[in-house]
Amino acid sequence: MATLSSLEKEVESLKRENRHIIRRLNALEGHKPSVKASETVSQNKSPVGGILLIIFGALICFIGIGILIGIPLLVWGIIIVNKSSSKSAETMHIKAHTAKHEEPVKHIKAARKTSVESDIGIKWFSWIGILALVLGVGFFVKYAIDNGWISHLTRLVLGGVVGVGIFILGELMMKKYSRLGKVLAGGGIAILYFIIYAAYHFYDYRMATGIPLWLDITLLSIVVLIAVLFSVAKDSQAIIIEAFFLGYATSLLSNSFGVLSLVYTAMLTISLAFVVWYKKWPYIGVGGLFATYLVYRFSTAGYEFVTGFSFLTIYFVTFVILSLAMKKEGSAIPMIIGNSILYYIFSELLIDKYYPDYLGLFTLVLSILYMVIYFLHKDKKIGMVNLIVSLFFLTITVPIQLSSDLVTIVWALETLVLTGVFVKTGKLRVVSLIMGGVTVVKTIFFDSWYLKDIVLGNAEISVRLISYLFTIAAFYTCFALLMKKEKQFSVLYSWFATGLLALIVALELSDHHYWISIIYSAIVLALVLLSRKYDFDYQAVSLSVILLLKVLLYDSYRLTAFDINNILGSTRFFAFICAATVFYLTALLLDKKNPFRDYFSWSGTLLLFVLFMLEFKEYWISVGWSILALTVLALGFGLKRKTLRMQGIIIFGITILKVFLYDTRNLATLYRTVSFIVLGCILLFVSFIYAKYKDRLKEII
Repeated sequence: MATLSSLEKEVESLKRENRHIIRRLNALEGHKPSVKASETVSQNKSPVGGILLIIFGALICFIGIGILIGIPLLVWGIIIVNKSSSKSAETMHIKAHTAKHEEPVKHIKAARKTSVESDIGIKWFSWIGILALVLGVGFFVKYAIDNGWISHLTRLVLGGVVGVGIFILGELMMKKYSRLGKVLAGGGIAILYFIIYAAYHFYDYRMATGIPLWLDITLLSIVVLIAVLFSVAKDSQAIIIEAFFLGYATSLLSNSFGVLSLVYTAMLTISLAFVVWYKKWPYIGVGGLFATYLVYRFSTAGYEFVTGFSFLTIYFVTFVILSLAMKKEGSAIPMIIGNSILYYIFSELLIDKYYPDYLGLFTLVLSILYMVIYFLHKDKKIGMVNLIVSLFFLTITVPIQLSSDLVTIVWALETLVLTGVFVKTGKLRVVSLIMGGVTVVKTIFFDSWYLKDIVLGNAEISVRLISYLFTIAAFYTCFALLMKKEKQFSVLYSWFATGLLALIVALELSDHHYWISIIYSAIVLALVLLSRKYDFDYQAVSLSVILLLKVLLYDSYRLTAFDINNILGSTRFFAFICAATVFYLTALLLDKKNPFRDYFSWSGTLLLFVLFMLEFKEYWISVGWSILALTVLALGFGLKRKTLRMQGIIIFGITILKVFLYDTRNLATLYRTVSFIVLGCILLFVSFIYAKYKDRLKEII
């Protein structure tokens, strides 16, 4: 029994250690616990960037651009490959020992200790050895060439033999030493490819061999095909990257391929798409996308529209089909965006050159195409990306196809439609807001200065006013739609609308500042009335501040003073009175808890105070201020507003100082006597009111 109990304890201990190891595995790999070990191993990513750097560095060393550039690229690539593979090596060690359930903790420690040694002995030594070999051969070849030992034909033959030999050696070693074998095989393919490429594309070699272009391209294609088949058979992403890199380099480095280069690139692109789909290597497809359009960019100069556009469309359709077959968002989304943008840019250049009138139609067709793809794609997120791309092309179709007078109107309508879609479905929230922002920017920075201003009696010519008003109406409608669903965005649209309304009034009435003040006053009052139901308080206050500053700093000296013989022409008087009246009405309409109520009443009193100072002269100013003070005090008592009473008292204080210090200094005795008597009577009357109603005043206060 004791033995059985000890065995159970030992088994339980092993289980705990096993669970601990599994947790460590998950932490190392970043996978969920349910992922099997075999699946995790197959999902390890290849050191793609490092391999590309190694290949590119080797090519640079060979073609003579400079060893000083090629060697750092080779070393950099080796470091990247080593770093990316060290993590998976430790993971594989731990998995193997975990599966056997033999002293798991000790094996983890052993794996840690041996991983460093494994890195140095297997990886670093192999990469450094290959690097040393390549550099040594390169130096020897350069030395032999400089001394005339090796002819051009001999160089090609030796290079081909070395490439084939290294490839065969890598194939043989791959069964026992997989990593080293793949490295050697890839290196052999690269050497063989470059030798064939040099046989035609370098003048001295072409003269020595007499190889025609078609044969050189055929041999290059065979090498690329061998590399593709080999990588698929050996399940090696590194070699497939190398193969297509070399394939695209063939077109990219050539300057004399002509239409044959486009055919070659099309075949390469279709092959790439098939391999990516068959082996489920999506990120290689994304790289191939940019490589394809890069080759197209450098191989179509000077060709006619049909040739360039046909091959461009072949590339585009290939990647559209590939993006439909992809299921991973991380690779499908950049492919969709990159393919659509690059295809449109290059197509736009062609169409604008040959058929500029059809550019808008082409953009609209692209929009419709991506809309169809949106409905065909089963994945919601990837489908949504296609929908956004469709809306993007639809948006830019408008300024291409329509006149500038209609662009803002259509964009505002599109914003309204997108907002309605968001309210109904919950989708396209950010897209609708971006569209609204684009419309605002276009309205302010283009329509304000380039569209025709208002023409009285001819509304059709007043395109700027129509554009603004349509946008304002659309934004207020968006505000109403979003009010319950997305309050933050709804307030933003209302601010856009109010701001545009204030701006268009200032623009259209720039020569009639009196009317600007009148209309601003009306807008402030309307916003205050609407604030009982909607959140317009801050907008009303913001516009009122602009109105107050305009009346005080501009209207006070630019508008016409009061004239009894021309009352209607006394624009300054009416601007002040209108603004002050609105401020007082606003103070009366706002709830007593509203923090802006006192601001509006003070603003109204300030405007009337300044108006009396501007329109009256000498001691009549004091008379006007006294009347204003009495009126404000009466309103304060009648409405039980302490703020109004304080305003009246302050105005009385200023009036007293003015009478004593200024008004009486140059007046005759009679006028000075009258001034003091009138002021004294007013003050005594005010004092009497305070004394008589002191009890009621306490209740008011």
